[in-house]
Amino acid sequence: MLDVSKSGYHEWEKRPMSASEQRREDLKLLIDFVFEESGRTYGYRRVHAELRRAGVEVDDELVRKLMREVGLVPVQVKRRRGLTVADKTATPIPDLVRRDFTASRSGEKMIGDITQIDTAEGALFLATVIDCFSKSVIGWALDSRYPASLVCARPSIWPRPVSRSPMVRSFIPTEGVQRRRHRARHP
Repeated sequence: MLDVSKSGYHEWEKRPMSASEQRREDLKLLIDFVFEESGRTYGYRRVHAELRRAGVEVDDELVRKLMREVGLVPVQVKRRRGLTVADKTATPIPDLVRRDFTASRSGEKMIGDITQIDTAEGALFLATVIDCFSKSVIGWALDSRYPASLVCARPSIWPRPVSRSPMVRSFIPTEGVQRRRHRARHP
């Protein structure tokens, strides 16, 4: 098949690894370490830059080739986009807290927000309610969709009773179109 004698093959098989082969194996270990430390997000250019910063002399194309040999493919991180879509036709929502996020007692003033969390299985949306007095999260809701009811942070996500001050009854977490849609469905 290969036109090689049996003795020649066995001699080649028992031959120790050459210095360049050993260096490539050592580089594969270093590349794998840098790649894993990056959360599997670095491509060959960033891995190469990290190795250079660490004092390892290596060509970027060799890093690229070794990453392919080992099967290291970076995760593509998608750019974040804004969640709130301003509704140009809606009347402006009054700033009930006047940018003052302090309170003299628990339950006097609460604020809310929604955050998109990107996971390997898709986006999750986390709505939170925060007490301005203790700065602690007193309620939250999580959903794989971005419905208006989640954005409006209905009181059902609050785990403990809170005082019903005018500020709490007027709790408004967002100025987006989701709030307007929610108001239209639940007058």
